[in-house]
Amino acid sequence: MTFRVTAFLLLAGLIVPIYFNSLNADWHLDDEPNILLNPGLHLQTLSVESIGKALFADKVGRSGLYRPLACLSFALNWYVGEQDPFGYHLVNIGLHGATAWALYLLCLSLLEVHSGTRMLGKADLSSIALLAAALWAVNPIQTQAVTYIVQRMAVMTALFYVLGMHSYVRARTARSSFRRRLSYGACFIWFACGLGSKENAIVLPLALLLVEWIVFQGGRLDFVKRPSFWGAAGILTVIALCLGLALTGGAPLEYLQGKYVMRPFTMGERLMTQPRVVLGYLSQLLYPLPGRLSIAHDIPLSTSLFHPWTTLPAMAAVAAGIVLAILGARRYPLLAMAVLFFFLNHGVESTFYPLELVFEHRNYLPALLLFLPVAAGLQRLLVNLKRSNHKLHAATAGTLAMALIGLGMGTHTRNTVWATEKSLWTDAVRKAPGNYRALFYAGLQFAWDDDPTPAKYRLALRLFERCMGVVRQDLKDSDHDRASLLGNMASIFYRTGHDEKAIILFHRALDLRPDYGRARYDLMNALIRVDRLEEAVQQSEQLVALHPRRPDYQNGRGFLLLWSGRDDQALACFQKALGQGGSGDDLMLRTGVALTRLKSWRNGIWFLQQAARQRPTDPIPWLVMIENRLRAGDRKGAERSARRLVTKFPVTTIADSLKTIAPGHRRPPIAVALVRPLIGEALETGLTELLRHE
Repeated sequence: MTFRVTAFLLLAGLIVPIYFNSLNADWHLDDEPNILLNPGLHLQTLSVESIGKALFADKVGRSGLYRPLACLSFALNWYVGEQDPFGYHLVNIGLHGATAWALYLLCLSLLEVHSGTRMLGKADLSSIALLAAALWAVNPIQTQAVTYIVQRMAVMTALFYVLGMHSYVRARTARSSFRRRLSYGACFIWFACGLGSKENAIVLPLALLLVEWIVFQGGRLDFVKRPSFWGAAGILTVIALCLGLALTGGAPLEYLQGKYVMRPFTMGERLMTQPRVVLGYLSQLLYPLPGRLSIAHDIPLSTSLFHPWTTLPAMAAVAAGIVLAILGARRYPLLAMAVLFFFLNHGVESTFYPLELVFEHRNYLPALLLFLPVAAGLQRLLVNLKRSNHKLHAATAGTLAMALIGLGMGTHTRNTVWATEKSLWTDAVRKAPGNYRALFYAGLQFAWDDDPTPAKYRLALRLFERCMGVVRQDLKDSDHDRASLLGNMASIFYRTGHDEKAIILFHRALDLRPDYGRARYDLMNALIRVDRLEEAVQQSEQLVALHPRRPDYQNGRGFLLLWSGRDDQALACFQKALGQGGSGDDLMLRTGVALTRLKSWRNGIWFLQQAARQRPTDPIPWLVMIENRLRAGDRKGAERSARRLVTKFPVTTIADSLKTIAPGHRRPPIAVALVRPLIGEALETGLTELLRHE
């Protein structure tokens, strides 16, 4: 027990400092559809109904059973801290620490059973297990699983996976039937929990078969001749088939074909490419410099066995590694188990399933046992050196300690890259300058920076232009990609006042993707600014036809119809926007203008008052209230509004507002000639009263 407590404290002492700087890291990529835009996870009460919705909350609010335990954990985080990423990171670090602790327990239990380590003392076994867990836990490649919030799914799966393996070993070594049944039951529960976190836990039964063969059967090949082996293999095959059919809706081939439709590669091309990718993962794990890690990688697609030339050698290397591990399982059991476990657990995400080609978090589970033979070898080296050369023993132990510190520093350094979207994608462009995703997302960060400058806009345009010549390796729809690029470039030109360039690019984007709502909406605004009002109205008509449930688009069309003199149609648009949950001062103001022009005086005043409360520094709602009262024949009410106006706002602010009543300035139409005389009278009256008091 003392060894376990010491190991727990040492692992915590390693993990907490190196991940502490990730606590305020930003949201990234799939965090948005899975958490921020997923209303099913936005838990407000701990009621049974709310928790049930969280368990069945698919991405972006879809309803379905999608990794329910992981979703529930996100929902509980939301209940405590909503959109603040601090709590999510805190839980991720805690889960990573728990997985490292469970890995230590698993390694220790495997070593206690392994015949080659039975002569070692408890302290030696604990040291090997601790070192194996530490080398895995502090490896910088794990930052993508731990610091990338949504990849908690991978972390939770690995935790339950390790606990399931540990329960199996305990069941096999239990001395009483009660403990054996209890441990087998726990193993099944952990397996179910793993599947409830992420689907790649499906290979746990095969991992248990691997442990049985190497650890308990000594790696003997004649094990496959036993009826018990074929019975276990048959049961596992049936379980795997049932789970596979359940996950693919009962039609796995059609399911995979449907997924590959969205990818720019075939199943054959992916299968040929993945050996190179997996060997790349292995090199990153064994030589994990932060400079070798990235959210995006330039990996050429293998289109044949000889293109690129490394395709066939990589396939041969993977096959040779698996064969040698099988043949050497009796002589080198720990090494064989580490190699076979690594490739086995890459079998889900690095073979048939049409995921993107590379993501480093996929190594979180496969690498669990990778450092166990390394730790055992280092322990044997230290024992031998301690007997023969004390100085060299001390130097080796010191070097090992420095290596752990170096790995921790690398993890800490890598976490700084995950701090913001900008830092993450700038780093990605530097390491993968030919990667479409890296270029595009980096461009977005500079294009829509909170503090935009001409230099940032120029840099964003250069990045987008480079994207135009790059093939996207994660999605097939090139028209969609080009439309997004053109739309973002057009938006930059619009924001920098180059309206005609923006209009040309918006049209090109819409030719490729007519349903591109954001581009059509921005095109509409660019046309307003160059006073091409009728074209803008036509664009707004197409916009609401394609996206009838968007209140902001209804609001924008209503604004144009106001300027076109179609007040009744404008009001209908504003009413639709309000009915769809639209809100905001613009919508209130414009509705008030429409009602005023349609002679619905009292209703108009109500909306204008709401707008005035929501935008207390803007005189426009008060100007419309003056117009409303004058048109209604309420001269005294108009005078009261005018007096309120001149006492609330400086004269220069009022004058500037009156000058900007034009389509290009995005102000609603106001009868300036009608309200200006009354404002002048209010100013004269106010000045007279001021002089009288003095």
